Amino acid sequence: MSSPSMLRISEATSLALHAMGILAESKGYLISTDTMTEAMGASKNHLQKVLQRLARAGLVDATRGPSGGFKLAIDPSEISLMDIYIAMEGPLHLQGCILGNTNCSREKCVMGDLVKEVNDGFQKYFYQTSLADLAESKITKQEDSK
Repeated sequence: MSSPSMLRISEATSLALHAMGILAESKGYLISTDTMTEAMGASKNHLQKVLQRLARAGLVDATRGPSGGFKLAIDPSEISLMDIYIAMEGPLHLQGCILGNTNCSREKCVMGDLVKEVNDGFQKYFYQTSLADLAESKITKQEDSK
């Protein structure tokens, strides 16, 4: 099978991004898996596996026990969305052809520059957006809705 030509975000990576957002908003307090599971409507077992992977990547710290939970291991301003993506999916390897064809006989792609623009836009956003940016945008949104 050819490598992906466009970004794919797995369910595990989606959970990781959302869990890290919750932890960024917690301002350093421990958040239990149960609390995150309830907030996200996710499977507790799946979320625990995701959080273990994030801990192995050095992005979160885990505290065991009845009053345990998770918190960010690094300041949220120093964690980009791409850091989380890479912790879950590995390095990003994108190519230009949506069919994965490296030997296309066409002079011009039938997709034009769409695939490249989508991939470039994703990379730029994920590299330039920190968890602190997301936490701040949620706080601002909540204040605006009052």
